[in-house]
Amino acid sequence: MEALEKLNLLGQGAQLEIASTAINKPKPSGRSVALPGSAALCSAKDSGPNRATRLLRVLQTNRCDRGCAYCPLRAQNDTVRRATFQPDELAKLYLQFDSRHMVDGLFLSSGSDGSPDAAMEQMVKTAAILREKYRYGGYIHLKVLPGAALSLVEEAARLSDRLSINLEAPSADHLDLISDEKSSFQDIIMRMEWIARLREERGWLRAGQSTQLVVGAGRETDREILQTSQWLYKDMGLNRVYYGAFSPAAGTPLEGQAPAAPGRQQRLYQSDWLLTAYGFTFEELPFTAAGGLPHGLDPKVAYALLRPERFPVEINQAEYEDLLRVPGIGPISARRIVSLRRQFPFKTLEALKQVGAALTRARDFVTIDGRYFGLPSDLLFKAGKQALAAPAPSGRIATQLTLPLEWSAETILPPRLTTNIADLAFD
Repeated sequence: MEALEKLNLLGQGAQLEIASTAINKPKPSGRSVALPGSAALCSAKDSGPNRATRLLRVLQTNRCDRGCAYCPLRAQNDTVRRATFQPDELAKLYLQFDSRHMVDGLFLSSGSDGSPDAAMEQMVKTAAILREKYRYGGYIHLKVLPGAALSLVEEAARLSDRLSINLEAPSADHLDLISDEKSSFQDIIMRMEWIARLREERGWLRAGQSTQLVVGAGRETDREILQTSQWLYKDMGLNRVYYGAFSPAAGTPLEGQAPAAPGRQQRLYQSDWLLTAYGFTFEELPFTAAGGLPHGLDPKVAYALLRPERFPVEINQAEYEDLLRVPGIGPISARRIVSLRRQFPFKTLEALKQVGAALTRARDFVTIDGRYFGLPSDLLFKAGKQALAAPAPSGRIATQLTLPLEWSAETILPPRLTTNIADLAFD
């Protein structure tokens, strides 16, 4: 099989990794050209300052000896066309794209071909060839395979900017439902601890460590997922947790199972952002009685709707932390408000809009110079209760929703349009 043919095949297989936002256009540059074929490109905004905005995302091999119930690359699926890159072959191919300014970094994963150690060794060899033979100094993200030996994890950490290992499920019981060949603690969490220790002791992995959870495959709740994410951030020192929406694949035991509910992945990312960037506590997240997030509403809006005793806040007096809890106000606009109001107190909605606040959501939860521009508090509280009681949708969900009440167009401003998961109502 020719190298580009392998790249197409193994690039498609790597799309099962959700640890970045997919992109399909080259970085704006006079020297940049599009990557040929269907090999996967992904963005990695958190991989370092001005680094690795476009990663070549590829598998070393899609051969696998494991039988994860949700994965189309599982060993028992005979319909998959298999391929393998040799380390030197993949390293040379990557450098061709790098030299033409097609990519900014490499995100390399692999199936467990033969054993976790055997497959991990091939990935480490690829990275070593790039670093030591060709003196490549750019970004490398390697995926650690569950069960890989400490010596291989250590070598991978030495060669990489970031390591990740997929936790897949929020608990051992949930993991057993989708991948009973792996031990959540022995094969995965212990390796997360190794990676954290190597980073602390050796100063390696400037871009840190990340993981991914499969959403909707193992009967887990949003509460269980985010509780695990909070633990990973606080106790394990992870830089990022990604959420991959389960979609049933032919040739797997779960091919007849329903996919993750529309919008569920989006709500998890929004809630994750509240925990990591907005200072929310886990107890502040608006879970339903069944442990889910409201699918019809941004979780930050749901939080505010259910706390009439806390809102509205006065723009000219509220603390920075209180401003961050106002829907439509993010860290940048909150800092601008605090800075500007000392000399120029806010008096109008237009002035609030000028600092970057989204009035569609903010105006129901603030006063400006003592004036309130929103809806009655009892209607807002009712909207929050309705959102928590509403069932998960069965069809496609909009990327940005207004409050779930029948209000006239004069009452609610048009919703802001969003285009990708990185922009989905994170303020």
